[in-house]
Amino acid sequence: MDLAAWLKTAHEGVGGLLEQILLVKKNDLPKFKALLNRERPTSHRYPFTRGTGNYINAMLDAWLLTGKPEWMNQAERVIQATIHPADNIEKRNLLDVETGWHYLVLLSGLIRYLCLKQELGQRDEHYTYSRDSLIHYTRWMIENEKPFLENPDILEFPNDTWTAQDIRKAMIVFQAREFDRPLAKAYTAKGDEWLEHVVARLQQSQEAHYTRILVILMQNHGSQSQAFFALKQPETESEQSNRRYWHPNEPRLTWTGIALRVLGRLTKGLLNFNPAREKNWLNARLDR
Repeated sequence: MDLAAWLKTAHEGVGGLLEQILLVKKNDLPKFKALLNRERPTSHRYPFTRGTGNYINAMLDAWLLTGKPEWMNQAERVIQATIHPADNIEKRNLLDVETGWHYLVLLSGLIRYLCLKQELGQRDEHYTYSRDSLIHYTRWMIENEKPFLENPDILEFPNDTWTAQDIRKAMIVFQAREFDRPLAKAYTAKGDEWLEHVVARLQQSQEAHYTRILVILMQNHGSQSQAFFALKQPETESEQSNRRYWHPNEPRLTWTGIALRVLGRLTKGLLNFNPAREKNWLNARLDR
């Protein structure tokens, strides 16, 4: 629980004035400049990375340990500030493997959230938003993703750890078919293709016994089995067809939106201003 609280603080801060000013500089100023250059940045607050995926997982762990709804609520806030059912996926640059691969960790966390919501019987607006977002990305995956080592020249270290990472793709689409049954056959075919690729290559690999590869395989194996969903409550056909029309376009950040965000940060910092806390925060940043 201490680690979960630490992780939340690391992402959300403690509300001090200096901290909020730094957040404006790091997070809001680049988007302000993008708007000045007539670009169209999204309103997402969190990066589409494994760090955010691990953040979501930590909030779910804390909820499982305590049962306190604020942890689940925080996971839902992070999800809705990271992903959207109408995202322009091409702009995420996910096929730039070295920087984009770890979105798979985030989608795995999203699936875990959906499974927990199913077990609770909470197929509410948060659930459908997350499910529709997942489907948006997994449909893109089965059309666009390929094994990482298919183009080894773009990788700094083209070894079979990347082969093991491919199992993440397979397990995500195996799980996604339970939330998108109209395309179940396509998900299964693509998952089988990727899983067979992983198995065949690692059977011939001189690196297959390396710890990192084994950990990735053990962490992700198993979702291709129907038994994985034996304890879940499958959606009915009517629930499967309940796709909400959230918004026709990806969420855009406007001048009003960025102004309100900056104003909110500064207001929060001023309301929480305490000289001793500011000094402690600054000393921590300077590692004193």
